[in-house]
Amino acid sequence: MDTAQLSERLRETVQTLHCLRVSSGPKEPKACWPEPIADFWTAYGSTAAFVRRPVPGSEHIDRMDECLAWLSAFRRLPSPDEPERILLCRILWARGAMFSWEAIADQLRAHGHKTSGSTIKRRHEVAMAVLLGIANQTAAEREAA
Repeated sequence: MDTAQLSERLRETVQTLHCLRVSSGPKEPKACWPEPIADFWTAYGSTAAFVRRPVPGSEHIDRMDECLAWLSAFRRLPSPDEPERILLCRILWARGAMFSWEAIADQLRAHGHKTSGSTIKRRHEVAMAVLLGIANQTAAEREAA
């Protein structure tokens, strides 16, 4: 696996996780039939269309779980600077969600970090190299087993 493939896996993981329906509490009761039309203004097309999120397949969920395991291993790496490691994880996730460098830097500045888009890009490259090592190591371990 190379950096481009890893970036694509992170993007796919973010999208898959977004498509999963997460809900808490009881569901609203539903019927198979639509509500009857009460007047002219509630007729077909009078309200905005609702598009359901696609349901990811099992192969997408398996790849998402694998990528989340890599990120979890990244966060568990021994390091004297844990806040920096958590920050790197957030940068990886934000880039997977297709945020621009400046948008990530703006969010971090809003939370008290003094940083720029170019600094974020350099940190992202370092984090991707470490995450790529973790991904390749787990792939080698899986093939050896």
